[in-house]
Amino acid sequence: MLNIGLGELLVVLLIAFLVVGPRDLPRVGRWLGRQVRRIRRVNREFREASGWDDLVSAADDVQHEVKAAAAQADLSGTAEEVSRDLKEHAESSGLNRNLSGKP
Repeated sequence: MLNIGLGELLVVLLIAFLVVGPRDLPRVGRWLGRQVRRIRRVNREFREASGWDDLVSAADDVQHEVKAAAAQADLSGTAEEVSRDLKEHAESSGLNRNLSGKP
């Protein structure tokens, strides 16, 4: 979630202590904790209602299928080899003559 180290956390707490004061700091901390829980709950409810988690899961499944298909496919040929093979196939099947308009 947040990448806050121990040093950064201590600086934030020191600033909060100086701004809020030692007497009100526990009250502000509880209020902040309630707000964070409320935001997390609203976020969770929104994801459940919108079907976002299902969409992410489906996208992950498609990604895994594509990776598996790419791993099984023979992609070892270079573009030059593929181009040469296509030209040979076109010449052997007469497709090249039909496309050029020559008999």
